[in-house]
Order: sequence, then C-alpha cells, then structure tokens
Amino acid sequence: MVRLEDAWDTLPVNLQYPLTSRKRMTPLYASTDVIDASDFHPLLTVHVGDIPDRVVDDGSRTALDEFLTSYPGTAGYEDFARRRIGPDEGPNYERHHPDAGWLIMHWQMPVETGTATQRHKRLHAMTREYAGHRYFFPAVAGRSRELHPLMAWWTVLYALSMLARYQTAQWASHINVDGSRHTVPIEKVLERAMEHLPVLIADTIEEVSAWA
Repeated sequence: MVRLEDAWDTLPVNLQYPLTSRKRMTPLYASTDVIDASDFHPLLTVHVGDIPDRVVDDGSRTALDEFLTSYPGTAGYEDFARRRIGPDEGPNYERHHPDAGWLIMHWQMPVETGTATQRHKRLHAMTREYAGHRYFFPAVAGRSRELHPLMAWWTVLYALSMLARYQTAQWASHINVDGSRHTVPIEKVLERAMEHLPVLIADTIEEVSAWA
C-alpha cells in the first residue's frame, strides 16, 4: 500500500517541504552537463544531486549502496568520484546547499558506444523527465519500480481531497497557519499542482502515445 507520505516524497516539488520527520526517499536530480562536455566517452557520467544528509554524513560506499537500492534507475553503476585515489576510498560528495549532497557517478556504456547522443539516450532510459529536468525516482512501499509522477500527484491530491471532504475538523487543523506545521507544505503543493499538472498530463499523453 502506498501511503500519502510515500507519494508526497516522490514529487520533486516537495523536496523542501517534508510532510513527516521520517527518513525520506526523494527524487535524485540527474545533471546532463558532463555528457554535453565531451563528444565520446566509454562511461556515462552523471552529476547526481539531492542525496540526503544521512547518506552524505555517513560518507561510506555501504551507506550509498544501501540508499540506492531504492532507486532502480541507478542499478549497475560502475564507480563514483572518490575523496582520494584508491578502491577503498569513500564518495567525494559536494555540498551545493546545506541539506543534501551531489556526487559524480559513472555507468559503463555498451561496447563501441559512447557518443553524446548515445549517452543521453542511456540516461533517458534510466531516469524520468519532470518539469524539463531528469530525475532518478525512488521505488516506494515495497514496489520494484518507481511510482510515475502523475500517479504520485493523483495519490497526494486524492488523499488531501478525501481529508478535506470527510474529515473537516482534521483538515481545518492541518491548514491552521497558527498551529500546524503542515500548513505551508499543503499550501505549496496545491500551488504547484496548478502549475505542474497541466504540463505533466500533456507530457504523459505524449509518452504513452510513443508506445504505439
């Protein structure tokens, strides 16, 4: 069963607005800048962002690998940037803002492939586009695959609508700006829904149409 907080945390728009204080599994940003910097390379190199503090602070490959088991798209990575030269050295995380880290990661390309176009195609197969950017999305609630962003939005908005309609007193307490820590996250997600959903629906229709 997918819980509200599971779906909530898979939406990139909620990265800075946690619904609970639990360990979150949020999307990982996949930058394509390194791909565009070279014409041919046998490795797909991706600058992966928004890795949580708990993984960065641990600093070990074990913590990284355990964390990435929830991100199917990252499977089979070859290596990552290390703090120093040596096979036992830990990940060389970069801090672009206080709450998360970035890490340069590598995936081996198939033999005799490695053009920028081929690497972009490989990355597109591993990640999903959202609002013009690529992300590694987590698999939640024991699922083997990531939750599609449109389904995550549907889950979040349906749950909030049911709360507003059938649990009016509880809903009122959650949106009480003077007494609830949920007020700002709920306000932000509803604002972003009006901005993001029309584009996401159009993108999803185009994605499904391409299957035919």
